[in-house]
Amino acid sequence: MASEVISLKYPPNFAVIPAPKISNSFMEISRKNVSPDIERVTLKISTDDYWPTYKKELNDVARKTDMKGFRKGKTPLGFVQKTQGQSILYRIIFDMINKKMEEFLNNEDIEFSFSPIPAETQKSFTFDPKDKEDYIFEFDLLISPALEDFKGWATDNEYEYLLVKDIDERIDEEIEHLRRNNADLEDVEEVVAEDSTGITFELNPPDDHSDLQPFNMKFIWSEFSEEFKEKLTAKKVGNEIHGTIEEAILEPYRDNVESTYERKVKQQSEQEGSDFELPENFYSIKWNWAIDGVSVKKLPELDEDFLKKISPPEQTIESFDKLREIIGENIQMELKSKSDNLVFHEFTQRIKTRNDFDLPQKFVDEFILGDDKGKELTEEEKQESMFHLLVGKLSDKYDVKVTEEEIKGFLLNQIRSQFGAGAHPQIVEMLYARMSEDENSKNEARNSIFGSKIIKKVVEEVNKVEKEASLEELEEKLKATFPDRSQEE
Repeated sequence: MASEVISLKYPPNFAVIPAPKISNSFMEISRKNVSPDIERVTLKISTDDYWPTYKKELNDVARKTDMKGFRKGKTPLGFVQKTQGQSILYRIIFDMINKKMEEFLNNEDIEFSFSPIPAETQKSFTFDPKDKEDYIFEFDLLISPALEDFKGWATDNEYEYLLVKDIDERIDEEIEHLRRNNADLEDVEEVVAEDSTGITFELNPPDDHSDLQPFNMKFIWSEFSEEFKEKLTAKKVGNEIHGTIEEAILEPYRDNVESTYERKVKQQSEQEGSDFELPENFYSIKWNWAIDGVSVKKLPELDEDFLKKISPPEQTIESFDKLREIIGENIQMELKSKSDNLVFHEFTQRIKTRNDFDLPQKFVDEFILGDDKGKELTEEEKQESMFHLLVGKLSDKYDVKVTEEEIKGFLLNQIRSQFGAGAHPQIVEMLYARMSEDENSKNEARNSIFGSKIIKKVVEEVNKVEKEASLEELEEKLKATFPDRSQEE
């Protein structure tokens, strides 16, 4: 029972994560408002601010430089300044800018989004040490609305929250599902009309198709057409039926027949040195289906042995009451996740449709459009950008972090859910080692965890009006809200 969550990126592209405070008392820095949504920060770095650091760095580089024609550590300062002075000074100046801006923005407590960007009035510099000039840098900050200014966020906005309390029938279904998953296969003589029944056939081509070869294949009852199921009813091992693959097998499963036949014939073709070619009318040829075997699932009894078999390694389930309790808790977690997603979806729509904050084009170009600079955002893109501004603020408000340990746990759970509780620990560790080296897997895990945390915090914070609902009502609302269900994941 996987928890379904709406995907959010972590961290949002333009969430500003405050830097640590750094003591940096020199240099002049000031701010002024240049428009309703832009604050300009001006930073002046005088020669006295950077020259002592530059001289020290220049000497350090000269001592470490191993230049042809000079003994190591004896490279003249003038030569080092000529060849490396600009890069040394550039690095020093921008280190000063970063430290001072971090300190200033933390102390000023400015509500802004994105990172600071150079103002249009910013002068260009060559950073030539010989000039020994003062530097003035101007940065623009996008002043974003405070969290409480977003319409649809305040606690006086009510959100319907569906609660499903009657889950006994669902618990029964889960127990039956456990029985089917832990059933043993039993060979029988007669075909049993159940979805889990497996039937193995030897398919023999008709006499007028000497170009075809017989092959064996196992099918599940649910793969057959209704017409073919009628032909199979009451048949026994050894009986034969005539029919085409097109008539017998439902369309989604026919490719499996083709690939099975292809593997069989290719093996023989390679041995004989001939090429394989599938006949064009392969599906419409009337084959002879000889029943070679029938197997059915023998469901385990609901007894102590069954409880032991389904108990995870770290926990022994001692009674069926305890089993129902555990299943019930898992179901409620799943249902809560779905109800949370419904609330968060409604929250998202309200934020997007009730707010209208125009982003200055230069910030759009720098942080949203990238290579498409100058393009005008569509209404949907504007809404999406604005919503992610809010997500950034929520991330700051709740101090949402994703740890490496959480990512590891997420990836391990993915592996275990795929291979089951009985997966060998060495296999789990091997697969985890691979996934932990894959940045895409880690980013997907990080985004999923981040999204879950944001959704949880939002649902906790907004004003929910609880309404009791049935499982069917919850599922109907989910279908209406997430038509393809991929939006919910």
